[in-house]
Amino acid sequence: MKKHSALSLYILLVPLLMANSPSPELYPEEYSDYDLLNESVVISEEGSSKYVTFSGELVNSGEGIISFRASVLTYRFEGDDYEMLVDDYNVKKPIQGIMPDKSYIFEERFEYLGSSPIGINTYQNKIVSIHGYAEEDILSDIVVSNLIASEGEYNSSISATLFTISFDWNNPGDYSAETMYISFNINENEYVYYEWENLDKEGAGHSNIHVSFPGNIEDQEIENIELFFIRRSYESWGWNFLDSTLFRILIAVAIIITALIVIAPIIAITVILIIARKKKKNA
Repeated sequence: MKKHSALSLYILLVPLLMANSPSPELYPEEYSDYDLLNESVVISEEGSSKYVTFSGELVNSGEGIISFRASVLTYRFEGDDYEMLVDDYNVKKPIQGIMPDKSYIFEERFEYLGSSPIGINTYQNKIVSIHGYAEEDILSDIVVSNLIASEGEYNSSISATLFTISFDWNNPGDYSAETMYISFNINENEYVYYEWENLDKEGAGHSNIHVSFPGNIEDQEIENIELFFIRRSYESWGWNFLDSTLFRILIAVAIIITALIVIAPIIAITVILIIARKKKKNA
């Protein structure tokens, strides 16, 4: 029974250890260097249908990067919530962040079934939770060369045009990059993509980043490419679990459980012997 108990404890702890291994991706934190400008709520009418449109400008006034994949901007109007930015890691949109000293103009239209008059209105409340990466999280030591974008290639099976952004890199710094932002233009439209790409510290190599766009845009080109590299959340792939607080806690728990398994029978036997001796004396 003792061996079975120890084995059961090990089986239970292994998934816990795996689940608590940290991700190398640095998750964005609360970001305060921003401004919300020119916010408006407009109700319009087209035929027998009404619409409510929310618009504004989110400005990155700092030196870091605003992450859309971890931010929320929601307006409440007549009891309903209208989302401009949603904290959904699985949603991949053409613009996934705001670079330093740049802004994002949003305009979202929704079907409206209320009774407010046509024209400019006022929202009741808003939920704003902006997250991003601080300036020190962006690695500036990485040297990039031979940065080019391929010509677009239309794939009819997925109805999308594929591009490849290629570059050589040299990272002489003390920190590795795990993810990156890519900013570029197609015609007059600006795009910002968030991608996983590992660039080891004190290393060098070549990277190919693949991006796709719905529809056939083979006749268009990617221009004005800028790369922003985000440091890894921890520097070593081999997380030092043996030196972690979690390991110490588990060791303490294991010692307590082992002690109970070993000592409890001894205590029970001792108590039984004492009771038996008392009974003999009283007999």
